[in-house]
Amino acid sequence: GFDLIGDYQSNGVGGQSVKIGNIADMNSHGFEVAINATPLIIDGFRWNINLNYSYHKNTIKNLITNDWVSKAVSSYGVPVENGPVRGIYSSRFAGLDNQGVPLFYNRNNEKVRYLNVQTDDFSDFVYSGNLEPTTDAGMQHTFSYKGITLSALFTGQFGHKKRVMQNFSYQYNDSQALTSHLKNRWRVAGDENVTNIPAIQDADMMNKNNATDIRTAYQLYGMSDLWLANASFIRLKNLSINYSLPKKWLKATKLNNINIGLQATNLALLWLADREKLGGEDPEFSWSGGTSMPISRQYTMTFSIGF
Repeated sequence: GFDLIGDYQSNGVGGQSVKIGNIADMNSHGFEVAINATPLIIDGFRWNINLNYSYHKNTIKNLITNDWVSKAVSSYGVPVENGPVRGIYSSRFAGLDNQGVPLFYNRNNEKVRYLNVQTDDFSDFVYSGNLEPTTDAGMQHTFSYKGITLSALFTGQFGHKKRVMQNFSYQYNDSQALTSHLKNRWRVAGDENVTNIPAIQDADMMNKNNATDIRTAYQLYGMSDLWLANASFIRLKNLSINYSLPKKWLKATKLNNINIGLQATNLALLWLADREKLGGEDPEFSWSGGTSMPISRQYTMTFSIGF
């Protein structure tokens, strides 16, 4: 094991309540395998395959600091004793009440609207998994015939979780973009038996009830195990085709080669372990306060000349 650097709560000497230092030991192990093969060579046609597979696991030991629940349930994650560097916790969703407000199980398995996240006591929350993949895999096929080369790269990551992006609230305004899940929201008493999407509350409801508890319930809803997905995936990462002009065509010139190429990157997600829950969200996209852009497709055309 070796030292893990992170934030820890200090006694405040020097004017800082939170400082950076050694907070834990971390044991790390893993392995990587790479295989290159040429299954077929015939009449100028060649097929190459490159395979790689890696597994890695980090385990935290001797953790001397506790993060608050508010960070542990977020997309950032926290170190977990005898667990990963970026473990994530969740509130335990218990359905909706007869007013469409989310409910959660507390440490006594009672259904409540309110749980305290501004604490380092995790008793009301459950460990939900690792935010970092433990397995990476890649497979590249390259086909070549005379001057034409076609290449396809498939990649995958496995063994991790993802907090699904959503922004449910007890009320909305005209400037907000609304999630499509709201078409299935709670509307009348009894809907709690057929949907897990909470209601949009009116002012009368907020004035007659404990508004703080309701606001907290909607925040906890986004932190719940209901909105945690298995983020394992396989994607077509790269597809390219290149054509090199025959050298005999260039004999009359001073050129050594001319190459034309087309390439597409991040072309398609072929498999998602939890496609329904992710709802179109890219498993590699990491939200950071609304400033990040999702992973986009890229198309490139190249033309090169060698002298």
